[in-house]
Parts: sequence; structure tokens; C-alpha cells
Amino acid sequence: MSRRKRAEESSGQPAAWMTTYSDLMSLLLCFFVLLFAFSTIDAAKFREALISLHGALGVLNQGPAMANPADLPIPPENPVQIGEDSHADIAQGLENLLVLQGQLQQYLEERGLDGKVHLELNRRGLLIRFTDTVLFDLGRAQLRLDSRQLLKDISKFIGPIRNEVMVEGHTDDIPLRPEAQFETNWELSTARATTVVRYFVEELGLAPQRFSAAGYGEYRYVMPNTSDGNRAMNRRVDILIVAMDGTSIAEGM
Repeated sequence: MSRRKRAEESSGQPAAWMTTYSDLMSLLLCFFVLLFAFSTIDAAKFREALISLHGALGVLNQGPAMANPADLPIPPENPVQIGEDSHADIAQGLENLLVLQGQLQQYLEERGLDGKVHLELNRRGLLIRFTDTVLFDLGRAQLRLDSRQLLKDISKFIGPIRNEVMVEGHTDDIPLRPEAQFETNWELSTARATTVVRYFVEELGLAPQRFSAAGYGEYRYVMPNTSDGNRAMNRRVDILIVAMDGTSIAEGM
């Protein structure tokens, strides 16, 4: 009887463990294919994915969406070959900017400025946005007295790090008056950006090689210029702390 039973078992279907074994081999194959894909990942897409992950977890304090796609950086044509260490550097750099964003947010809330100065972490880096007349009076490019102290306080946060800093001036779409100091919004926005850079460098002693200035007039608006409230949001100076990998961040952040 026992011989007949063994014969029936040997002539039946394959043992159940073979199915599990084949599934395991398939999973291992997929795993190594993914490892190969990650070894040739595009650095810009990886950075964007990290930011999206943080945003999905509710970590980021996102500001209003940019209405003009020109504000987004153009990704490189050829993917950058990056390894495990580079992934860690990018992640560390973003984590440092998240910490800095939290410190700045606490400072703004303590001084009641969180409604006038906005923070946004995006794929370009950490954006500090000064809207309307926080830094300048209408049509002027001279810093207000109270704004000088505000920028001095901000410099204590961006001074110790090594990231590049881009200062960008923007205006609304209202043409300047004939008697105004500047002929067009181009000149006004550029003058405001360079005024902020000069204050950081010449009066506060920050490293000049880290800074750049640009003026965009009314052409990179965040809201359509259809109301006074929207125009007040478009009149702004943006200070962008450019995202870099972790090796570019000073120790102790």
C-alpha cells in the first residue's frame, strides 16, 4: 500500500515549493532591474521626486502655484549618472533646506510677518518671498528703514550656509508714471533686486560670489493682474536659496 502511495505522489503535480521558488526568482529579477534603473536616474527628477514625497507627507509649506511655467528650471537633456552617495547628498541638501525653512517660519511667526513674507520649498530651492511694500515703497528702489532690519535678520539664516542665493525682482503690470525714477518696470524690478544684493554684500558682509540679481518686470506673475489684491502679490522680491547637494551645506545647520 505504501509503495502504491509513493508511486502516485511521484507521478502527480510538482511540489508546492516550486511555485514559491519561481515567484522568489521573479521578484529578485525585478529587484535587480530596479537597481540598474536607479543607477542611471536623472538627478533633477530624483530631486523633484524627493520634494513631492515630502509634500505628500505634509512636511512642506507650499505657497501659491506659479502661473508661468517659465519659472520652472529646464531639466538637462542627458540624464546625469549618479550613485548612492549622490542620492544621499541630494537628500541631505533638501533636508537642510527643510530645517532652514522651519527656522525661518518660526522667526516670521514670532514677529507677525508670516502673512507678508512667504516661504516655499520647490525644486529650485527655498524661496523667501517679500510681497507688496514689505521691502520697498511703490515705484521706489530704496529699502525702507524697517526692511533693512528685516533683511539683516534674514542674513543670519542664509549667511552661515554656502548655497548660492538668487534675488529676483518682480512688479505688477501698471506702467510707471512719466515722472517716476525708472522708465519701465524692467528697470524698477532689476534695481530692487540689485539693491537687496548690495545690502547683503556691501553692508552685511556676505560673500559676493554667492549672489546674483535679476529683474523680470511684470512678466512672471504669480496671479493674474486683474485686481488690486493680485497686483499686490505680483509686486514682490524673491530671495531664492538654490538647492544643492549636501556637500555644499555648511556644517552645523
